[in-house]
Amino acid sequence: MNINGEKFKLLQNTFAKDAMVVNLSMAETGRIKGTFVVVTHSKQQLNHHANTLIVSKIAKNTFRLVPQPSVNLSDYYQVLRADTSFSVVELEIDYSPVAPQQIK
Repeated sequence: MNINGEKFKLLQNTFAKDAMVVNLSMAETGRIKGTFVVVTHSKQQLNHHANTLIVSKIAKNTFRLVPQPSVNLSDYYQVLRADTSFSVVELEIDYSPVAPQQIK
């Protein structure tokens, strides 16, 4: 699967928060955080998406979106990527070291 412009392998059955993935180009294992970072085009305001629970501004024109727990992350990622008001859309992945037993 393609996430953030890179190839990933999903290590679990569902594409959801806390699911483990492997970045195939980096050979690194990570955990899907369930949040998104988006960058709006300059001088544009973020249009709130119906599926977004929390919006936090983290830098100029840059926001972290926390979707509602019931949201399908894969579908929402595609919706965000199709939104032309964003110049960048990234699913946040945590690459912190994990114990082998946490990788299923």
